[in-house]
Amino acid sequence: MVFTPYWVNKSIEERIAHYLHTIYDKHLSPYEIEKIRKDLAFEKENDRESFSRDGQIVKIFKYSSDDICAACNAYYDIKDRSFLTKMGRYYTEIHHCISVGSDKQLDVLENLTKLCPVCHRALKKGASSESYQKQLINNIFTNNPQNLEFASIIFASDDRGFLIDKVYQSLL
Repeated sequence: MVFTPYWVNKSIEERIAHYLHTIYDKHLSPYEIEKIRKDLAFEKENDRESFSRDGQIVKIFKYSSDDICAACNAYYDIKDRSFLTKMGRYYTEIHHCISVGSDKQLDVLENLTKLCPVCHRALKKGASSESYQKQLINNIFTNNPQNLEFASIIFASDDRGFLIDKVYQSLL
């Protein structure tokens, strides 16, 4: 399958609108610039070093943290949104607060959070309304300060609303 960049077959007006909306007069972090370069196919996937997520940090996080959902634990008990595993623990899924894609610097413990299966599915791009996804992200920041601090470093801002928007935009 051949990847076609966003801007191919777009009118000049559409390209300018994209530029004005995405790039012009924005204070972009190096991570955001790299993502835009990738989206615009300024570099090919094959040009990047091969990358696979670190399963060990996921295991460490999964077994060293409580079985609660960082997104909905204020509203639901985990037993109502999950099931018991053979090991006697409630099933949870490990989620990268800022989506990793192929960026190795995002595959770290500080970027991980534990979610129930319902919230994990709801945080897939387009799976829920924007307002609901942003509320879940806000709840994660409230329950996991390390995720908020990590997002502040990656996106070079302490503005919580800005960070929620950036994490929302990174959803895969």
